[in-house]
Amino acid sequence: MRTKVVTIKDEFTDYRGKVHKFIVAAVSQEADGYLDLYDEEGDVEDTVAIVKAVKIGVAVCNPNDEYDEAKGMHIAIGKANGSNDYALFATIPGMINTAVVDSLLKQEAHFIKENPSRVIPGYLEEKAKYEYHMMIAQKIKSLSDDEKVVYNAMKDHKYPKVEELLNA
Repeated sequence: MRTKVVTIKDEFTDYRGKVHKFIVAAVSQEADGYLDLYDEEGDVEDTVAIVKAVKIGVAVCNPNDEYDEAKGMHIAIGKANGSNDYALFATIPGMINTAVVDSLLKQEAHFIKENPSRVIPGYLEEKAKYEYHMMIAQKIKSLSDDEKVVYNAMKDHKYPKVEELLNA
């Protein structure tokens, strides 16, 4: 089975301002699956052979780690090969070519840059926590001098819990 691998390297800046480098790999190969075509009533009208398919894999480098392009390519290609999902398939020979795969990779890289949560588990939750902490920090900075004294005293546990003070 003839296989072709194409990769693209890119990067995005996260909510903290840290740069994440990533690699998207497309593995294109002859396929041996079938596709059912349905009529308007939902009945199988025809079955056609899938002759070529493309799988996608992505490797993202943590900004705290040293970027290793060879390792990233190995991971991205491994993820593509290990996937059971086709990103693209064709039932007509010649429909999937280098230009189509290149375009698919560019589209995927753009999507990842706009939606890092697609490839980084927990990204949106961490972003929400970060934004919440930044909002609290901004509110603390805007406190008056008297409010800062109270805040620091409570933060440093120099006084009993607020509930105890209110109920005294």
